[in-house]
Amino acid sequence: LAGPYILGISSGASLGVGIVVLAGGGVSGLVIGAGISGDLLLALAAAVGAALAMGIVLAAARRVENSLTLLVLGVMFGSFTSAIVSLLMYFSAPERVQSFVQWTFGSFATVTWSQIPPLALGVGLGMLLIGALAKSLNALLLGEEYARTMGLSVQRVRLGIVIGTALLAGTVTAFCGPVGFIGTAVPHLCRALFNSSDHRVLIPACGLMGASVGLVAALVAEMPGTNVILPLNAVTALLGAPVVMFVLIRQRQLHRAFGG
Repeated sequence: LAGPYILGISSGASLGVGIVVLAGGGVSGLVIGAGISGDLLLALAAAVGAALAMGIVLAAARRVENSLTLLVLGVMFGSFTSAIVSLLMYFSAPERVQSFVQWTFGSFATVTWSQIPPLALGVGLGMLLIGALAKSLNALLLGEEYARTMGLSVQRVRLGIVIGTALLAGTVTAFCGPVGFIGTAVPHLCRALFNSSDHRVLIPACGLMGASVGLVAALVAEMPGTNVILPLNAVTALLGAPVVMFVLIRQRQLHRAFGG
């Protein structure tokens, strides 16, 4: 649930979608007439991309203890994947580029009924897996060595985190676009609201609050009373960026206060 682990994961999912849409012969849920098989392929590609990104971040976390360094690594990974996507767009057909650009704006309204089954399946499995790891995640808060003394298999927990995160981030990103900042800002809001680090509380709280924030952002993007529809990504960034900046500034002040 930590912010640095979230950054870069949606970029990995976007890369998976970009490969399918821009270089995969047009077999995707973004092209008219794809059907549920194309939707499953789209979700799978996004999940694989998210899993690779999560694996890279977890591997870096074992060597880097500073959360701000992990934050920078996540941003750099996002820039790297964006560069690959830009190259794919440059060499792709104009109609595929147009479909992909529209998808990057993010929207919940574009999800079709045929996409609901794979979307519900991916999110449901991801939530069940992450929920089952709640106690293990609480043990890891006390350190890996302590968790091992309690008989916890840290490697299995890491693998479960990668798979669960890939299912959640990959599936939602595939069908709703790379909606940013919700996964970064909401966990911090939940910690502050419930004043707890217990994952048995935070996991369902983040799910409910994330959905609520997403719906509020979608309503704002619709611009009630007008015919204007704003990109959902822009709205979530306007709502989430101040929260992330506040958290980073507060952490910096805490480091200074305690001589960190």
